[in-house]
Amino acid sequence: MSKLSEADRVSFAADIVGVEAVSSFLTLIDAGPEKLRSFTRELQNSNGAAKTIAARQLDNFNGSVKLLDSRSNR
Repeated sequence: MSKLSEADRVSFAADIVGVEAVSSFLTLIDAGPEKLRSFTRELQNSNGAAKTIAARQLDNFNGSVKLLDSRSNR
């Protein structure tokens, strides 16, 4: 992709990942393989941080209402 014009890069990337994901995809490509590997390792080593944060955000009255509402929509 390095030999393509910027417009051709965007068009090529859009064909691969779709228009909505082009910006993120090109950022990952431009970062290079070592940074991508490092980022992947960080995500793998996050030890459920997102799950912990989500549980903490739902641990109150508003969270209980959201959980109740989500169960009634099943």
